[in-house]
Amino acid sequence: GWAKCNVDGSFVSQSGEAGVGAVVRDSECQVMLTAWQVIFKCQDAVEAEALACLEGLLLAAQWVQGSIILESDCARVIQAMQQKEDRSALRFILEEAKDQAQVLVDWRITKVKRESNLVAHELAHFARRNMHSAVWLDRASACVEGLIKSDCNLCVN
Repeated sequence: GWAKCNVDGSFVSQSGEAGVGAVVRDSECQVMLTAWQVIFKCQDAVEAEALACLEGLLLAAQWVQGSIILESDCARVIQAMQQKEDRSALRFILEEAKDQAQVLVDWRITKVKRESNLVAHELAHFARRNMHSAVWLDRASACVEGLIKSDCNLCVN
């Protein structure tokens, strides 16, 4: 009964623009939602990753009836989310993310390799490249359909 939410951030240091991407799949590997959001001013890549975690938890709290495994490839943000308190510049984003997580039935956060996070990674780049944000329920953008099929083949094997 657990759903999996993969999140990722994409950051461009010259402009400060970023994008975040998220894909939520049920225990059968079926897409429950995909989302991408453009961030017009971001400090660094770690902030983009923290915003991606927040967005994933916001979406899960709104659309998923059940428990969530949040997956990210950013060790720094995962470590901060697991700590009781964080005193970094990210603390307000992390506190908001943890507050959203309290709305969920249950949740946990885990680190995944970049190769296991390709759908969220591509959605984050898509948001940044196109300066566009969206949430799609029960489907995915054509730009990630092939990646989703590859991911689901890995889920089954």
